[in-house]
Amino acid sequence: MNTNHNQVLTRLSELLKAHQSDLISENIKDLASCNQEDKALYDRLKVDENKVAAMIKCVEQAIETEDILGKTLYSYHHPKGMLIENKIVPFGKIFIIYESRPDVTIEAAVMAFKAGNKIVLKGGKESLKSNLILVKLWHQALSENGFSKDNVVYLDLNREEIQEAIAKNTYKADLIIPRGGDQLIDFVKKNSNIPVLISGRGNNFLYVDDEADFEMAKKIILNGKSRISVCNALDKVIINKNLPNLEAQLLDLVQYLKENNLDVFGFGEIIKLNSDLQKDENPELLKEEFLSEKIVILLANSLEKAIEIRESFKTVAEKQLETIERQMAELYQREESLKQLENEINLEKEQVSKAKDVFVTYKDELYLKAQSELKDFIEEKEEEALKILDDLKKEHISSRKEVVEKLQSIPDTPNFNTLDKVKVGQWVKHKLSHQIGQIVEAKKRIFMQVNGIRMEVKLEDLEAANEPIKPKKFVVKSAPVESVPHELNCIGLRVDEALPLIDAYLDDCVLAKYPFCRLIHGHGTGALRSAVHSYLDKASFVESYRLGQQGEGGPGATVVYFKGHK
Repeated sequence: MNTNHNQVLTRLSELLKAHQSDLISENIKDLASCNQEDKALYDRLKVDENKVAAMIKCVEQAIETEDILGKTLYSYHHPKGMLIENKIVPFGKIFIIYESRPDVTIEAAVMAFKAGNKIVLKGGKESLKSNLILVKLWHQALSENGFSKDNVVYLDLNREEIQEAIAKNTYKADLIIPRGGDQLIDFVKKNSNIPVLISGRGNNFLYVDDEADFEMAKKIILNGKSRISVCNALDKVIINKNLPNLEAQLLDLVQYLKENNLDVFGFGEIIKLNSDLQKDENPELLKEEFLSEKIVILLANSLEKAIEIRESFKTVAEKQLETIERQMAELYQREESLKQLENEINLEKEQVSKAKDVFVTYKDELYLKAQSELKDFIEEKEEEALKILDDLKKEHISSRKEVVEKLQSIPDTPNFNTLDKVKVGQWVKHKLSHQIGQIVEAKKRIFMQVNGIRMEVKLEDLEAANEPIKPKKFVVKSAPVESVPHELNCIGLRVDEALPLIDAYLDDCVLAKYPFCRLIHGHGTGALRSAVHSYLDKASFVESYRLGQQGEGGPGATVVYFKGHK
């Protein structure tokens, strides 16, 4: 869809170039009907080759602009299972009311159309002929590329009809934008029942510091007043009263501006310094947008005072606009924070998933090792029994009683009794494997533990047994394997908080006879990682350590190998 939009805009650009002379001819008719003494109006209304070129450039820039419709700004999974997404979608139908400027018919509609919106245009009666030919070019570009003319609609209505359209929202708009005088803006704000987007008026100040290059300042002031019809035209100049040779410099500036056909006024105490300045003491003067050759000069004793003057004469619209801009900046910061949080959560999920995979792999390896050790144990006991029987045969021991007594003399072999029930803590023998162990669970299912290995058994396969007599020896008690995790997550902790936890955790790993473990410290500033590595360098039980690889947390984790296990 966006590609087709660009095709429409490309065709519009071609039509503007081809019909430039027709457009200028229609504009001349509009100019002939307007008040040519109103220089600001005449400047806004006039369409020449430069303005047509500017329209074409506007269209071409829109074509080159990235297509962002449907783009996801951010998304996250809600704890309730919903996927929350912030996507760019069209606003809907936009109603714009403007005065004098035919170029708005192109510029406003181009921006709306590029963003997937429809637009309703209402220009001033003074620019009707110019606007109608531009809308005609719009409709041709739309039709040739399979789009409805409803995407760009122009209203040729009188004052009463347009007021009714605003109040009743006749054209089913989703947003209305008034661009004009205070009366128009106030009427729209009071009578519209849909959202209104208003713009501030131009009321631009320039401050000349006492250390400024005054010759450059003169040129900047004149340049800022070169087009009186635009909203960024310069209206007020504040000069630092500590400027060297103030009176002489002021005289030079006033003459310079008058020579360039500007009406120079003074406000406040500056009147006393230059008699050539026209006096205007209207308290509302500094709030006005002149849209004429008028320019006002006043004094201030510092930059801070100049800012204070400017702030005191801001319009309500300007203050509202500043509030909106501040709120938008805060919203942007919140969105960036949410994105960062989302990235951190995704990273944590990834680390948890990888850690889970490592744990499952290690658990499987441990189970296979336990099975192998159990098989070896059984085979060893069977070999011992066979050896005893063989020895008994060689010694010609025929008495059954003597054979039984001899078999019972095997180390760690108790006496057995048939069982009808068991309880936790009871010592039993498994009839099939001949393993002696202790009951650790005896509810619906029965579990016995043999040499630290937990296994499920059946009651009919068990016999009562005495606790094996083990030789006394000094051993280091190992922590239960199932109670010691294979990694420790320290993300979010300070160094002084993390090191005691790491010290205790590594002790448990050594007691559990782990060959290795993983410490997750995250990326951050690197302070925690450095502190962990310094601790590991001094630990006597550490063989070596390295940063995590892909699938192990990368530089955000450290894998530790213990002595005797690597």
